[in-house]
Amino acid sequence: GTVPARLWFGLAVSTLSFAALHDRWIAAALAGLVFAALARRRGALGDAILAHMAANALIALAALLLRRPELL
Repeated sequence: GTVPARLWFGLAVSTLSFAALHDRWIAAALAGLVFAALARRRGALGDAILAHMAANALIALAALLLRRPELL
């Protein structure tokens, strides 16, 4: 079926809000879309939170292993 306009609006607002809170706003917007899709899939915000935690952990690990603190 068709996707309601309110769903598209909510997706846009949450994605833009997430991006606005990060320095790398394009990457953050893409991540925000993925996190929103995860939350929507089962209706569980926890899925998006766990994905965000995993992404942050991977970025921190990469920064440590590559000795590139600017990734943080």
